[in-house]
Amino acid sequence: MTGKTLRPSLAIPPCYPYRPQDPRGLIFRRGGPGPFSDMPGHLHFTTRHVSRADQFDAWRSYNAAAVDLECDDRSAGFCAEHTSWDLGGLVFTRATMPPVQRRWRHIGDRSLDHWCLVLATSASTGEAWSSATAPQLAFRSLRRPFEGAGADSGVLTLFMPRDLFRGVAPALDGAATDAPGGALAALLADFLTALDRRLPTAREEDLPGMAAAARGVVAACLAPSPATVEAARDPLAACVLDRARTIVRANLASPSLGPKLLGRELGVSRSSLYRIFDPLGGVAAYIQRERLHEAHARLCDPADPRPIVQIASSVGMLDASGFSRAFKRMFGYTPRETRASGQAVPGAAAVRGPAGGIAPATMGDMLRRLDTR
Repeated sequence: MTGKTLRPSLAIPPCYPYRPQDPRGLIFRRGGPGPFSDMPGHLHFTTRHVSRADQFDAWRSYNAAAVDLECDDRSAGFCAEHTSWDLGGLVFTRATMPPVQRRWRHIGDRSLDHWCLVLATSASTGEAWSSATAPQLAFRSLRRPFEGAGADSGVLTLFMPRDLFRGVAPALDGAATDAPGGALAALLADFLTALDRRLPTAREEDLPGMAAAARGVVAACLAPSPATVEAARDPLAACVLDRARTIVRANLASPSLGPKLLGRELGVSRSSLYRIFDPLGGVAAYIQRERLHEAHARLCDPADPRPIVQIASSVGMLDASGFSRAFKRMFGYTPRETRASGQAVPGAAAVRGPAGGIAPATMGDMLRRLDTR
């Protein structure tokens, strides 16, 4: 792929196998002041403490061993941050920077037998993509040269040593540099954004399970086969659940919200959808819980004076009496009592899943369970 230009807006973060360059003493160890902190399993670099005139040069030096960066307009400074987490072999990084046009070039290094999966994000919102746009995802080998240009404000990257993917290495070597499209791209994008949300608060004991999930999802999406898909069944289901929650919350008021819409948006069959949602009591039960939670929040909001029946309708529950009964079953008190108190009624029972345990509504919940099996 020598000379190939990647799609615009796919920026290149520092590559973890390299030690950052430190031409002006900008790197500090843990416990010292400055733009760089070095903690077990976690690294952070920022140009925030560098003079504005030198910020881009500092960022360029930090990246120098991995990629050559150029930026036409440096007059406004270049306040950028880079954070990395060691998952035990795999390394996940987040880079945020000004959304200015820049160019990059990587000289292939055959001593680095690693791949990287890159997702462009919006630093202002933290969202990688929406259902209306395809995820900006790329997959490449550090052994091969690549170049490109873009103006992204955020990039998430997962670095993957070959030793952890020996069984699917030939398939990964042959994978397209633009990564898969459709549902597989959505799953990978969801997984990377979920890691980004989860890692800042993760405990050390969570990391092995998260790394195992990452290996499984990457293999299943970039080298799909019955074996890799089965091995990644739980983390893939968690990705689907995480995306489903976003879709459900965006469509609470829609009368068409149901298995058909969810299946179409998620790119899974109806039978797969039912199987994934079975631990949560089914698709309909999950949607109803989300609607009731949103109705509860709106009833507690003093800035929302609408009648109860209108609030119920605004979350897609058009039967007023059915809404009241479902609300009381879930929370232990009525919508009217909620409106009167302006908050959750003291002493009410916690909302629980169908098996009596707290329902895992997010990917983080599912990943935590993976490490305890």
